[in-house]
Amino acid sequence: MARSEQVMIRLSPEMKEKFTEISKQRGMSVSAMAAFLIGTFVQDEESRHRDSGRNRVEDPKG
Repeated sequence: MARSEQVMIRLSPEMKEKFTEISKQRGMSVSAMAAFLIGTFVQDEESRHRDSGRNRVEDPKG
């Protein structure tokens, strides 16, 4: 999946340092790690809502 949108977040200096270190340990850039974690979160939420019979996450394309 092509990454074509940008999301800006703010972290404390301490959290950025920790996140950067974890990303390096996993052989990923900070951006790749963030994209991976966000994607995992969205999939988990969609699955959870689907399993409960509710799908609150709407497709913006319709």
